[in-house]
Amino acid sequence: LLNAPKEFKASVWDGLKDTTQESFSYLGSTEINHIDDRSDSQLWEEIQISLATIGFEGERMISLMRALCIVLQLGNQTFSPDPHDAEGSIISSQDELLKLSLLMGMEPTVIEKAITKRKVKAGFEWIEAKMTAVDSKDSCDALAKKIYAQLFEMLTESINESTAPTDLDVNINSSDHKYGCISMLDLFGFESFKVNRFEQLCINYANERIQHRYVVDNFISVKEEYEREGIDTFDVSDIENSAVLKLLEGRMGVISILNDECIRPKGNAESFVYKLKTIYKDSYHLVVKNLDRPWEFSIKHFAATVKYDARNFVTRNNDQLPKDVLECVCKCTNDIIHSRFETIASERAKQPTGIRRKMGATSATVCTKFRTKIIALMEFLLTSKIRYIRCIKPNENMSPHTTDHLVTMRQLGSAGLVKAVNIAREMFPNSLSHDKFWGRFKCLTKLNIDENLDVKEQVSIILNEQFKDKLPSSGCHDCFYRVGATKVFFKPGQLELIESRRATRKHKAANIINNQAKAYRKKKNFLTLKRGAILVQALARRKKEQAELKKKKGVVLAIQCAIRLARARRTLQKKKEDRAATIIQNSQRSRIARKEYTRYKNAADMLVRAMKRKLNRDKFDAALAVVVERARMDERRKKLLSKLANIEKDDLLKECEVLIQYLGDELYDERGHVYEVREKLRKEQEKNAQLRAKNENLEATTEAQKIGTAQLQTQNRNLSLRLSSLNQSKSSLNTSLRDFRRAESTRASEEKKRFALMQNEMSTRIDQLNSSFEQSFQVQDDEVKRLKRKLEVAEKRHKDSISSLKLEHQGIIHQYEEDLS
Repeated sequence: LLNAPKEFKASVWDGLKDTTQESFSYLGSTEINHIDDRSDSQLWEEIQISLATIGFEGERMISLMRALCIVLQLGNQTFSPDPHDAEGSIISSQDELLKLSLLMGMEPTVIEKAITKRKVKAGFEWIEAKMTAVDSKDSCDALAKKIYAQLFEMLTESINESTAPTDLDVNINSSDHKYGCISMLDLFGFESFKVNRFEQLCINYANERIQHRYVVDNFISVKEEYEREGIDTFDVSDIENSAVLKLLEGRMGVISILNDECIRPKGNAESFVYKLKTIYKDSYHLVVKNLDRPWEFSIKHFAATVKYDARNFVTRNNDQLPKDVLECVCKCTNDIIHSRFETIASERAKQPTGIRRKMGATSATVCTKFRTKIIALMEFLLTSKIRYIRCIKPNENMSPHTTDHLVTMRQLGSAGLVKAVNIAREMFPNSLSHDKFWGRFKCLTKLNIDENLDVKEQVSIILNEQFKDKLPSSGCHDCFYRVGATKVFFKPGQLELIESRRATRKHKAANIINNQAKAYRKKKNFLTLKRGAILVQALARRKKEQAELKKKKGVVLAIQCAIRLARARRTLQKKKEDRAATIIQNSQRSRIARKEYTRYKNAADMLVRAMKRKLNRDKFDAALAVVVERARMDERRKKLLSKLANIEKDDLLKECEVLIQYLGDELYDERGHVYEVREKLRKEQEKNAQLRAKNENLEATTEAQKIGTAQLQTQNRNLSLRLSSLNQSKSSLNTSLRDFRRAESTRASEEKKRFALMQNEMSTRIDQLNSSFEQSFQVQDDEVKRLKRKLEVAEKRHKDSISSLKLEHQGIIHQYEEDLS
């Protein structure tokens, strides 16, 4: 968090800016800047991605980081005696208190009162008791520890919920799963320091429990099986730790005595140690020394003897926050802290009072909760198949490729692995039932064993036969195997020896079967080759006879072909004569049809010329009308300009005059452009007419082009009408200008306002006129382009038709020449 980007730190809390590890007492300073070649900034990015995966992003991520800031800020609070009351204390770091109050969202006085004072019930009244600086600091640290524990528990729950299937209870102890469960238990290592406190007791207690589970799974269950089979067992007293567990968690064990001491109003470490030593003074696993201090005691664990300092046991075992501190935390504005501690407060409110309250207080201690979780874990392990992995730290310096043998051997001894290996040497790791052994290995014996004998006797005969060459000097095979009531047990490597002999026997049998199979296959191949040789000979003889038959057939076919050829020649001569007569008839008929076609063509040409004269006359009349209309409109525009020249001009009229002049010039230019387009169109039409005149067989296409030309003329007339409408709009604009001047003389007071309105109207109308001109010219250009494309298409079709007619004519001539030939 401290190496996160500055923007994120500022969004969490302004006090995080420019902070380092030295800024918080709980963190301190360190010289380590990288872990596994990764900096804290890189680790922060990975943690942020991981938290987002389990649902911590956005505001929830900010709330989590603020809760961590509250924990860090609690560690920065310093306490000193109250100058007005020596028994009380105050928070001397007011700046840090102010930062804490801003984070928690409450007044600094409320936080200070909750940490430095306690409400104690005396009879039926509550008395406010002051706390010393040391007690206040312990209370502050306890609150930070509680908040951090709740955050850790919340993260654990979120991870379990995120990684579990939607229809699976995240509680691993639930038995009604439809899924399998693979769990990894990372156990504490056995701890023994110069000063061992409450935490070391809990960790070593968990190790004792797991060691007991390990012994039961690997040795006790095996020992019980050996006893059932009637085999001499081994001694597990060196690694069995039931007595230590009884000392720790028995009815009057360490945990029970510590819980009773926590319930007493003035419970302390000396009283706890005294009771423990009094009750277990004769216990082998509780070591009592005369030089021990009143708060010290030693327990002989399975790994080593550990001396514990019990001075803080009572305080650490009490897991409940004082009522006034809990009420203060519940007022915190942080969503996560508020919701978690509200739940704690509601559960505490449901606890019973009186004698039942004492029982509830016992169940709320750290030891009781820890023991309950350990017992639940053991019950879950009973339903699981366990694999044990022992992790050994090779050296104390965390250096790669380096092994400190003293450190390694000490860990192996503490884990009980040395004793376990010694016991494992006396065990029989491999076993098979009698029936399974007899069915698997009876193939090894060469003796004729009576089938009526008991299976155990049959197995013994086979084993004696197999191990007779390894008989030791004692004359007993017990060092290799043991025959039990229902199973045979083997020392390491002995079952593999018998299995190898069985594999060798099977390999020899397989070789015999393989040889027999190869002989059968070779014989079968020989018979197949023999049948093949006979078949080849038969095929050769048949081929020879077929060749003779084919030769005879060839002679017969030659005679038949000569006869058929003579007949075919006579038939062909007759068909040629008929063909020549047909060609002569076709030539005469085509001459008559060609003469008739020429007469009809001349008549059609005469009709086409008449239609052209009529269409040209209509075009001329329409063009003349357009020219007259344009001349009239130009005359009207010139008159309007002359009238405007005689009127007294102001700026607006001058601008309008300029604009009208500009529009007239533009109109003149556009007319010239339209004239050029029409001239080009006329030339194209003339070319098209020439092409139509040349092509006699494309009358339908010519007629379509005439229709298109008529449509173009109609569209031109429409464009002329639109131009006239635009001229009318221009005249109406002039009328509006005259009305404006008339209104100007009558309403001088509103001149500026009306002038602005008229100016807006004029600009709008002018824009409309410009847009209308542009649209009309654009439409005209588009139409001209479309007509050009149609002309190109018609021209292409005409060329294609001419080429097709030429090809057809050439084909007819060629056919005619062939017929003549």
